[in-house]
Amino acid sequence: MLAQEHAIVVPGDQHIRYIWSNDFATYERIGLEEDYAPGEKEWIEAILHEEESSILHLKEDKVKGRLATVAAPIFNGQGQPVALAMVDFSMTKIDDAIRKLNLSISIYVILLMSAYMSFRCSSPCLRASGRESFSA
Repeated sequence: MLAQEHAIVVPGDQHIRYIWSNDFATYERIGLEEDYAPGEKEWIEAILHEEESSILHLKEDKVKGRLATVAAPIFNGQGQPVALAMVDFSMTKIDDAIRKLNLSISIYVILLMSAYMSFRCSSPCLRASGRESFSA
């Protein structure tokens, strides 16, 4: 599964506060404040003030590796943003899937090129033996 964590957070001036999370490791952090990751505060403020067209933020986590975070604002009754719904996706898993796909494509291309070269190399032998093609 690519999504690692779903969370509801309330951004503060210097910290972010988790108020809900599906990650067992995060349960102990619920209600506690956590420092912003580099660039995260500006990104969150842009989302809350609808200045950000992209809702994707890339960051490095010491435990989880490379993460892509997607967020959407949660509004109160007056239409003001008060919190964020966030989902972290493992970029490490996505990178692994892309790497496997690239390997598969490379093997397929090598096999096709081998078959083509085998056919091209066998053509002069067929001409020399008097058989121009494989047909009778």
